[in-house]
Amino acid sequence: MGCRCGAVTPLEARPDLEAVAAAARGAGPTRNAVSAAHDLARIPSGLEKLAFPAFGELSAIEPLFAELRAALQPQGTEGYRRAAGGAEQAERERRALWIARLIAAVLPAERVLAARPIAEQVLESCRDPVNRALACCLLTRIATRAGDVDAAHAWLSGCPEAPEELALDSAWRECRVFLFAHLVLQTVDERPLAPANELALGLARVAALERSGEARQASEHLMPLLDVFELDMADALRREPEALAPVRQTLTRRMAEVRRRAMPKLWLYGLGVVSALIFGVVASYYGRVVKVTCTRDAPGPSCECSIETSVWGQVTSTDLERNIRGAKRRLHVGNKNKKSYSLALVTSAGAERVVSPVPTSDQEQVDVDAARVNDFVRNESARQMSFALTNDGSLLVAAVLFTLVFVLPFIAVARFVIGRRPRGAAARVLTALERS
Repeated sequence: MGCRCGAVTPLEARPDLEAVAAAARGAGPTRNAVSAAHDLARIPSGLEKLAFPAFGELSAIEPLFAELRAALQPQGTEGYRRAAGGAEQAERERRALWIARLIAAVLPAERVLAARPIAEQVLESCRDPVNRALACCLLTRIATRAGDVDAAHAWLSGCPEAPEELALDSAWRECRVFLFAHLVLQTVDERPLAPANELALGLARVAALERSGEARQASEHLMPLLDVFELDMADALRREPEALAPVRQTLTRRMAEVRRRAMPKLWLYGLGVVSALIFGVVASYYGRVVKVTCTRDAPGPSCECSIETSVWGQVTSTDLERNIRGAKRRLHVGNKNKKSYSLALVTSAGAERVVSPVPTSDQEQVDVDAARVNDFVRNESARQMSFALTNDGSLLVAAVLFTLVFVLPFIAVARFVIGRRPRGAAARVLTALERS
């Protein structure tokens, strides 16, 4: 960046700024409209692709320097001064001002002084009195952003107060606003303040930073004030509604930040609580475990089976079926002919006792469990056999489905509640202001 700016030679001394202001006083058509020759909002021809660089993106403005040199010195500086007047020269001056203004706008505060020689050369090259005064306003803004208030005052003297030309009048007012903001920042510096004045001067500093476009610093200076003076802040803002109006913007931004940070925490908390509740309810039905223990006291064709049901490791019931002669797979047909299966113990009297916690679609597993019982019954010398029946697949599917059904509405309600309900000290101050 420095090498590029070095291509434009800075002025050795400031021109007669009072003469610049005098020449611009009364120049221009009217305050009700911006003349085409001084419309810095209109993008010059051929620069459309360079018109919107991001702040601090220095590489994006590199091509502008070649365009600036072409606008300033089409035939050398002296040749440019002797060039014929009229629309062509007016457009060259507007083009040079537009480029210099864009370069200064992109540069961060710590590097903005690199744009000073550019603006000085534009001032030296312009012949139109209004354009020369606009260049002085640009130099004022550069000095102000760099923190050189004395230089800013000096350059501002090159612009007449309340000029007739709308573009110049607006630029002059902009310079005054930001210069005032920096004067406030110089007054409310880092030195200690008496408690009686700390809130008022602190809010003035926040307002000045907000007016200067330093939103991040404004938020940083507001936070300690909220911690100490939350209860008094609304009254302080009511006493100076115009001077401290930008503080409302800082408060609004801070409230949005608090809400944005709180939302994920609430979602996770709600998701955990609701999921745990739903999972518990579902598991109480689908998460049952049935332990079947078959025993015989003496060798023989029959045996007895103990059926122990537990939920979450806690035994809920125990039944005893005697004279078991085998086990079989029982078929269940549900809606749309959907088939499911369960394990049933068969007694010597032909009665069947279903022992599966819930019917399952896994026919093969039911057949394996039935074969275990039948093998034990046929092996008359075996004394004991046991196995557990679970339904883990159904438990997982049911838990996921129930969680989605209940959690998604919960999140929607949470978003609505957070969006409507103020959160944090900033929100409380804004609410107090709205009630006044």
